[in-house]
Amino acid sequence: MCSRSRVGEPGSQSPFNVLPGDFGSNIGRIKEFYLALAPAADAAYRQVEIEGTAEQHGVKVLRP
Repeated sequence: MCSRSRVGEPGSQSPFNVLPGDFGSNIGRIKEFYLALAPAADAAYRQVEIEGTAEQHGVKVLRP
């Protein structure tokens, strides 16, 4: 299940809506966690891509 899906939100057409309460709350908390984590993960993946491209072209990458 994608963290950016609308599962567990009011009004969504999902089979998980038949399980209200803690399950829906947990889905919401997990989605909030992944949305908060997304910018840092995107930056880390971008840095890996940049380093990989640089190494392919023979450029030394300085790592902190």
